[in-house]
Amino acid sequence: MAFRFRLETVLKLRRQRENDGRRVVAARLREISAVTANLDALEGRLWAEVQEAREDAGVQASRPIADGTPAAQDELIVRLRRHRLYMGHLRRCIEERESHLAELRRRLHEEQRVLTEAAKQVKVIEKLRERQFARFQETQRRAEMVMHDETALNLYRRARQRDAIGESAA
Repeated sequence: MAFRFRLETVLKLRRQRENDGRRVVAARLREISAVTANLDALEGRLWAEVQEAREDAGVQASRPIADGTPAAQDELIVRLRRHRLYMGHLRRCIEERESHLAELRRRLHEEQRVLTEAAKQVKVIEKLRERQFARFQETQRRAEMVMHDETALNLYRRARQRDAIGESAA
C-alpha cells in the first residue's frame, strides 16, 4: 500500500502562493533597484549642475566688473537663473523619487511579511505530511512484524505437529 497524503492539493496551493510571493518580492526589489539607480543619476546631475553654476559664477567673479559689458552681465544672470531653475527642478525630482522609494520600501516590507506568512503555512502542511508519513511507515512496519510473527508461528505449529505425528507413530 502506497502512502497518500490527503492534503497534497492544499500543499501544492500553498507552495504556489509562496512562489507567487517570492516573485512579487523579487519584482519589488528590481523596482527599488531601478528607482535607486535613477535617484543616483539625478543626484549626479544635480552635483554636476552645482559645479557648473559655481564655475560660471567664479569665472565672472574673477573678471573686474568694469570690464564686463551689460550684455555679458545679462547673459551671466540668465545662465545663473537657468542653473538655479534646473537645480530646483532636479531637487523636486529627487524629492519625488525619494518619496516613491520610501513607498516602495513600505510595500516591500508588507510583501515580505506576506511571503513569510505563506512560507509558514507551507511549513505547517509539510510538517503534517511528515508526521502522517512517519505514522504510515510505523503502521507498515507493525503490519510486517505481525505478518512475520504469524509466519513464524505457523512454521512452529507445523514443526510441532510433525514432531507430534513422529512421536505418535513411533
